[in-house]
Amino acid sequence: MEKETNCINSKAVLDYFFEHNDGNISALVRNLHPEIDYLPDPVRFLRDPNNWISCQVITTLYQRAERIFNDDRIPFKIAKHAVENATLGYIQRIFVKSFWSTTTVLKHLQKINDKFNRNKQVELVTLKKNEATVRLHWKSDMMVSKQICLNNQGIFTYLPLVWNGKPLTLTEKCCFFEEAPYCEYHLKWPKRNKIHEIVARFLTSKSFLMDTIREMEQDKKIIEQKYEEVNLLNVKLNQKMKQMVAIQETGKAILSILDVRQLLIVIMNILYDVCRIHRALVMLVDQQEEYLEYVHGVGFPTGVPDEIKSYRVPLHRLNNIMARVTHTGQSEYVAHLDESKVNKEDFIELNGAPTSIFVAPLISRSKVIGVIVTDSVDESGISRETREILEASADAGLVHGISGHKGTPDSICNCSRIIAAVFEP
Repeated sequence: MEKETNCINSKAVLDYFFEHNDGNISALVRNLHPEIDYLPDPVRFLRDPNNWISCQVITTLYQRAERIFNDDRIPFKIAKHAVENATLGYIQRIFVKSFWSTTTVLKHLQKINDKFNRNKQVELVTLKKNEATVRLHWKSDMMVSKQICLNNQGIFTYLPLVWNGKPLTLTEKCCFFEEAPYCEYHLKWPKRNKIHEIVARFLTSKSFLMDTIREMEQDKKIIEQKYEEVNLLNVKLNQKMKQMVAIQETGKAILSILDVRQLLIVIMNILYDVCRIHRALVMLVDQQEEYLEYVHGVGFPTGVPDEIKSYRVPLHRLNNIMARVTHTGQSEYVAHLDESKVNKEDFIELNGAPTSIFVAPLISRSKVIGVIVTDSVDESGISRETREILEASADAGLVHGISGHKGTPDSICNCSRIIAAVFEP
């Protein structure tokens, strides 16, 4: 996405909706742009004046606003609302306010524009005591629109309100979006006597100082939020590094193991370490007796209880979640055991009272040879990341190439490669 206009402009649109559309902005921001849709909080991004978006995105916002309100003057009204309610943020409360008069602002139009837009060049053609002519030369390589022009007209008209002035009169003599080479605005505003200007300048300076302090406090909060986000990313990165180190350290051991059960124990220990699993079991299919039997367990502080070690699940009991996953080859997650139909007397719940469970299949040569079962005692359940890693193990064929009760060097090497692939970011 191109960075052509500051999010101060999208913030003005959202603020208008918050007040005039009962706070409902879903239709405004839904499927706006892939880079924005992917964000965990698109609205927060669009209201942050430290961010930039393309002209296409801001145009889409204006066009959607026009449709929702059935009013083609909405971009102009959004500008009026932004100035009147001081929602232009930094541009209004500090950058523009410091100029303290319409005449001074017009002398610095290009500077103001460059601070918050890259879509046009601003030409001040004439400037007198209470009137001026301004031309906007839009950049044709950007997706500029009449809606953006209309919003600019609203900003020009009501900007004097920033220093307690009156709205000026704006007349558009020609329009770039009607085949003219540029948009030309003729501006007029009431004359002010010298005493009024001096008083206004003094009051503006004091107000400007207070606004600067408030803006610095807001910037401080933004920096703190950014720090928390970066810190969270560092935590996730460290977790990924831990995963890769664990795989590297256990790689040689995996290659030397020939017994399938011992291999699965090593694999389960790796998953337990890097996935932050609460407790987990490996259950393998006994083809002759047609049931699932215990192989290995982790996360039990005093050791795996004997009743779990001796636990057997007949494969024909499809009302049992482990037997069902073995039959379907599809992972199952029960986020709230107390609200589910899982038979609590027929499961690990006899030892530890979990709040949620997740069962993923172990697959060899397109055949389920067992399951990995993990649970949680936390109300938040089993994290999506943990479930995705375990599920990816099944989808990738974590024990692909293993059959019977003995592995081969080739199948074990393949298993090592699959484990590494599972933990790639």
